[in-house]
Amino acid sequence: MSPRRTLFGLMLALAIFVLCGCPAPVEVQFSPELRHKSEMTVAVLPFEQGEPPPSHQETLWMGVFAKDTGGMLSDTFATELMRVPGFRIVERSQLKKILEEQDLSLTELIAKKSAQDIGHLLGVDAVVMGTVGDVFAGTTFIPGSAVCHFSYSIRIVDTRTGIVLIGTTVSRQIGGDMDVTKQIFASVRAVVDKIVEYRK
Repeated sequence: MSPRRTLFGLMLALAIFVLCGCPAPVEVQFSPELRHKSEMTVAVLPFEQGEPPPSHQETLWMGVFAKDTGGMLSDTFATELMRVPGFRIVERSQLKKILEEQDLSLTELIAKKSAQDIGHLLGVDAVVMGTVGDVFAGTTFIPGSAVCHFSYSIRIVDTRTGIVLIGTTVSRQIGGDMDVTKQIFASVRAVVDKIVEYRK
């Protein structure tokens, strides 16, 4: 390896460590309407996940894109939401049972119905909707230099008014760790910690 390439690699690894080593705190937005809702029945829908952007194919990373993260992320969020005071979470099995009676699938429900329609059909006060961006873990050409990246957005919508009661967008790139699942779980816990704190 040439001295110039080695120097560039070292500078890149240092930049990853400095810029990505410490995740920024998550930010969660709350509607004032949430203060008036002491008890809520909440249904968590499967999160949508798009394809990774083409720009990633042109980077220096060598790794894998994680697919089917939407279901895992929505299940994790549903479990964590059980800690929130006043939130009653509808089990996924109950949702499927209701939909089977209506001859609908979860995919059809999300694609064809508004939050208000879903709330009326499921008999819930709010629905959780989410979108997952690219989820990636890999390494650079520098030995031992690992990175993971993920992004997602979550909205908790009042099914009566359509108002977004809670919203957050999380985007992280973390150097030194390829365990993207662990980092996603940690970020979800941080989001729900904020909701628990707000509801106290």
